[in-house]
Order: sequence, then C-alpha cells, then structure tokens
Amino acid sequence: MLSGRRQKHVSINTLAQLLDPHCDLLLVGDSLGQVLLGYETTVRVTMAEMVHHTKAVVRGSKAAMVIADMPFLSYSTPEEALENAGVFL
Repeated sequence: MLSGRRQKHVSINTLAQLLDPHCDLLLVGDSLGQVLLGYETTVRVTMAEMVHHTKAVVRGSKAAMVIADMPFLSYSTPEEALENAGVFL
C-alpha cells in the first residue's frame, strides 16, 4: 500500500493520536504521557502504557498502519530493544 503510493509520488498522510479515516499512518507517541497521563515529561511512560494505548488505536483503526514509540529506556541494549519491539507485534 505505502510503497506503491511512494513510487507514484502520492502523499502519505500521518496523524498522531487521533483516528481519521483518511490517514495512512497513525502514530502513538510517548507524548501521551504528558497529554493523557499528566506526566511532566515522557520519561515516565512505560512499555505497558504504550502497549495499552497502542492496542486502543489499533482497535479503532480501520485501515491505517499504526506506529508506536518505544518509551525511554525500553531499548537500552539490542536484546531489550528486540524483546520490547516484539511486544508491540
């Protein structure tokens, strides 16, 4: 879907944290810590919180690809990064 659009030079639309039927990509950012959870920074956001909110966006998305930030310190080593990335899948 996306590669074909890119090859044809058709724009790819992205929207962060909002569901819109016209978006190709939805980004669940760790900024949800500040916007939704009331944290002062994004540093306190956990993998569990990111997974929880990402699942909600996936349930609400009809066709868009969903991308999620990995929170701070969830990728300190290559092994930890791979394990936590797998949690999102």
